[in-house]
Amino acid sequence: LEVYKSPDGIEKIGTVPAGSAHCLLAETDGMFAVRFGENIGYVDNRYCMINVPEYLGNLCNYNIPNSYASVYRIHGVDIPKVTDTVIYGYQDVLQANGLYLVPVLYPAAQKLLQAALSARDLGYRLKIYDSYRPYGATKEIYALTQKILGEYAPDGEQTLQELMTDKDRFGLGDFLASVTSRHTYGVALDLTLETLGGQEMQMQTVIHDLSWYSALENNNANADMLQKLMVAEGFATLKSEWWHFQDAESFDSLKPAYL
Repeated sequence: LEVYKSPDGIEKIGTVPAGSAHCLLAETDGMFAVRFGENIGYVDNRYCMINVPEYLGNLCNYNIPNSYASVYRIHGVDIPKVTDTVIYGYQDVLQANGLYLVPVLYPAAQKLLQAALSARDLGYRLKIYDSYRPYGATKEIYALTQKILGEYAPDGEQTLQELMTDKDRFGLGDFLASVTSRHTYGVALDLTLETLGGQEMQMQTVIHDLSWYSALENNNANADMLQKLMVAEGFATLKSEWWHFQDAESFDSLKPAYL
């Protein structure tokens, strides 16, 4: 990003590389003030990812299992080298203090704030399971899952591909991106609802069940409530995953690069 001397964005004083971390000092006129060497610089906040726990605090709950034991499965069937592993690129997401890094592009975080407030008004809390997903992680999860789809499910009557896709009514690409997903751009979140006491609401499947059972057409009342909360604030859905919501508006208008 270009760094400017003042919030008016006229005089450029340098650039910062993608993926670099900065201390956010203030927000002014669509710009973030950040430390830039010995000075203070200003960057366009629409292209910055912000750490959601520092922005929203306990308005949301956070559990990023890819950082310690991934819960990706095909309707209960483990995916070798994926399920119960630390996914490549998530090694530092769970920090030493027990808190998670949950980066999201700032415009998406602003929409998330409103959804979290609406959920709280109804007596619920959003629980986030994934946000930004590294490029390498996206490729690895797809490749390792694709490798086993020809194997038979435990019932011996259908392949894992048939179990996932309802005999090709869906496809692997409906659940996993082969190269870049909206997560890779920082505009997507995987999340669910819980009570304010911390009890997760029952949906039609557990989260990250990579199968057609997770599709929106199978939504129960709780999944419908979650969808209404998120869509009301400008998030788009994915037909195959009740937990996935993306800020399509920001993606289309900003055309951000991926990390």
